[in-house]
Amino acid sequence: MTILSARQVYWLAQHYIPFSNPTIFTAICAAESGANTLAVSYTHDYGLWQINYAAHSGLFGLYNWRNPINNAQMASSVYEAAGRSYRPWVTYTNGAWESHLAWARSGSSNPQPVSGSGQTGTPSGELNLGPPSLKTDLYAIGKQLWWGGRDMHNSAMTIRRVRIRYG
Repeated sequence: MTILSARQVYWLAQHYIPFSNPTIFTAICAAESGANTLAVSYTHDYGLWQINYAAHSGLFGLYNWRNPINNAQMASSVYEAAGRSYRPWVTYTNGAWESHLAWARSGSSNPQPVSGSGQTGTPSGELNLGPPSLKTDLYAIGKQLWWGGRDMHNSAMTIRRVRIRYG
């Protein structure tokens, strides 16, 4: 079990969930999972932002929900599909997220990259994906490559310049 700090969750929301308020998404994460990367609910919701398998099963074929970056990308997809709305998260609609605002705001002062994220500020670097799985494919790898906060969308040139380690 890995519990992320407010600074780490805020950084994920800031970099991987565009067009949203990172403070709100950080508070939603705290309310949904307690910032536990391995959180699983009895209703089959997974990861930091508790992505529901029944409602978003297609995302589970593209991403590894245990990976904080992948889970943030899944949350971004859910947010976009809902018309850039926080309504898919029950902790938003019932107001539970508001009790986590102070914690979320504490992360905004000095956001901290998640360890092993591969975030280097340049297209080269190292991306540590952990053990290989059937869900890890070239598309998912490309979705994790960033240049200055922008997704490279599977740039072949970038993929050739990045060392990918499993393990």
